[in-house]
Order: sequence, then C-alpha cells, then structure tokens
Amino acid sequence: MDFPDIPDPGKRIALYRQRRGLTQRQLAAAVGVTPGYISMMERGDAKVVNVATLIAMARALRTRPQDLYPPLDDPAFHPAPTPDADRLATLVASIPGLVGFLNPVDAPEPPSLVEVRHQVRRFRHMLRYQDYAQLISELNDLIPLVGAAYHSRPSSDWTIVRTELYQIAARALVATNHPEAAWVAMDRGVFLSTAPRENSDYWLSILLGLAEIHATSRHLEWAVATARNVLDAGRHFVAQPTPPIGHLVVVGAAHLFLAEIEASLGNSSRASANLDEAAQLVDRMPPGQHASYGYSFGASTLALSRIAVAVTEGHFGEALDSASTLEPSGLPSDSHRAVLAIQLALAHIGQDDMVTALDQLTYADRVDPYEVATNPAARRAIGQIALRRSGEARIPAALQALLERLHES
Repeated sequence: MDFPDIPDPGKRIALYRQRRGLTQRQLAAAVGVTPGYISMMERGDAKVVNVATLIAMARALRTRPQDLYPPLDDPAFHPAPTPDADRLATLVASIPGLVGFLNPVDAPEPPSLVEVRHQVRRFRHMLRYQDYAQLISELNDLIPLVGAAYHSRPSSDWTIVRTELYQIAARALVATNHPEAAWVAMDRGVFLSTAPRENSDYWLSILLGLAEIHATSRHLEWAVATARNVLDAGRHFVAQPTPPIGHLVVVGAAHLFLAEIEASLGNSSRASANLDEAAQLVDRMPPGQHASYGYSFGASTLALSRIAVAVTEGHFGEALDSASTLEPSGLPSDSHRAVLAIQLALAHIGQDDMVTALDQLTYADRVDPYEVATNPAARRAIGQIALRRSGEARIPAALQALLERLHES
C-alpha cells in the first residue's frame, strides 16, 4: 500500500488523484459525483460511506478500494478464516485467478451463451447442495473462457451471465468463510454490471448483493451504507405514478434487508420505519410475490421480515403468533421457507422449547441446506441448542447432524 503513514481516507484520495494527474472535476466526472463532493471528502468534511462510489473511485485512480480506505486491509476489520476451511487450501490458493481482472484466454471454441446459461443453472444447484470445492474449481476454469467469449462477441447477455458467475462465486466464498475474497468477487460483479448510472433494477440488485456480502461478513456499517445507496438510487423510480415492478422489488427487498440489520443493531425505530416503507410498496404492487434478478418481494416476504425483526427484538410470542398466519407454501422459495424455520427456531429457543426449535432447524436443513450453512441466525440457533443440551448424556442425532454439517462447511 502506498502512503502508509497517511491513514486519513480524504488525504489518501487527494494523493492518489494528484499522482494520476487528475483534477477534482475530472475525478468527479469519472465517478459520477459532483466536484464539490470530491473537495469535501479530501478536506475531511464528507465521509466515504457509499461503497459503490468507493469502488468507482478506486477504478478511476487505478488502485484498490482498500488503498483509499485502509481499514479494509486491517485484519481486525475482516474475520480470519476458521480451521474448518483448511481442507480447501488448494482451491483457495487459486482464488486470485477467480476474482481478479481476468484477461481473455485463447480458446479454440469459446462456449456458447446457451451452454453457459446451462452451467449457471447447474452451479446454482451445486451452491444449494454445498458442493463448494467442485463449484469453485469449475468457476475458475469457466470464467476466463466466458471472458474470451464476451470479448469476441460482446453483448448485454454476456455481461449479465458473467456477473451471475461472479455472484455465485461470491456466495460460495462466503460459505467457505472467505468474506474478503467474496467482497472482491462482488466488486467484479459491480464492475461488469451494465449502465450503472441509469440505476437499472439489475444494477441495484448487484449493489444489494454487495450489501448482503458485507452483512454476512459482519461489516454491518458497510452493509447499511450500501443498502441505503440502493434506496437512494431507486427513489426516483418508485416515486413514479406507475413504478416499474423490477425497481419496486429490489427497493422493497432493500427495505426488508435494512429492517433486519437495523434491528440487530438495536435501532428499533429505524427497523420499524423500513418495514413501514416496505408495506407501502407492497400496497402499490399487484397481488402476490414478484421477482427481479434473484430478489423476491411481496406480502409474504414482508411478513417474514416482520417475524425476523420481532425475534431479534426479543418479542418471541409476537413472532410465533405472526408465523401462525403465514403459510410456508406461500413463500416464494425454499430459501425463504428455511429462513422462516430458522426464525421460528430462535423464537422457540427464547421460550425454552428446545425440542420444537430443533425440529424447525432440521426442517430448514432439509429444504435448503445452503441457507442453514451460511445464515448467521442458523448458526446462532444451533449453537444455543448445543450449549443448553451440552450436559446431557446423549446428544440428539438431529443436533449432532447439524453440528457436523456446520463443521464441514
């Protein structure tokens, strides 16, 4: 890292800008902000809390985000990989080739778009069933070939499929406890995504995915900042008399995401405000659930987030009462059904009903094992049950199976 003795982000931005020979106006134009904002950042009068802006600024200055914001390189800022991930050491060594800027490789016959889309569907299946080692290995082989295909016949279809591959890579890296590498993979997804300044629902979905990676890595301040950026960028679209469904879905999903994060931070009023905003968006949508680029939003997902917030705030009876009116089959995916079961497990733990809590976790693991392996709430629930039953002579087989699965992942 250059300028190691200068920790202030604003001063670092100024030094990198000057070294590149750019004026504040030129840097602002490259990033998509005002010159006044650049000036305020360099003076220390404005904070760099917008992750998308930080990424764009790093590209314009031909450096890394952590070079501008040194805490990203601080070991205390990132959790260290656990010993459980050691078995993937060989694959982890190849991660830089997966998540860096990949030059097109010479390929006699680059894959067709149809072939790659088939692979994307297969990779999502591998992700769900936790075949991470094979998944990362195949991604490492495929992404450079897809880059070659894109450069030989560029199109928005190829851009989208490349971004999807990086999103899958990020989720696999999170699941194998490599949040830093996952962050870089999502950064590549943001870089590849098309027309960011038009604030398309596709672009907003990429940013929301980046917020989720931050949350999984327990970088909650960055998660909140990125999700709020989604709301800011989508505000114009959802304010229209007939807003585009795609924007309603992603902005609504961002409100639900923020509600749960704010609740976990103890900000009850902000959590409630985000749920209220989401409810207003639901009222403006046609009945049922709607999806956009992997996100689903509607009355049932709103109800699910209300349950999660109630559990986080310790209102276990309220959460169970709300869940009694929510039919799991009405939720849009197995992932959502697993999340509901995990939240119900935590509510039952709060009421000292370990048997029912374990039943809920076993159900969640059956319908979506990836969710159980990567959801911090699931890990917390399993840990609490294990702690409370640690004195028993015989640990239930279902609990033992869940503990083994977490150890393997």
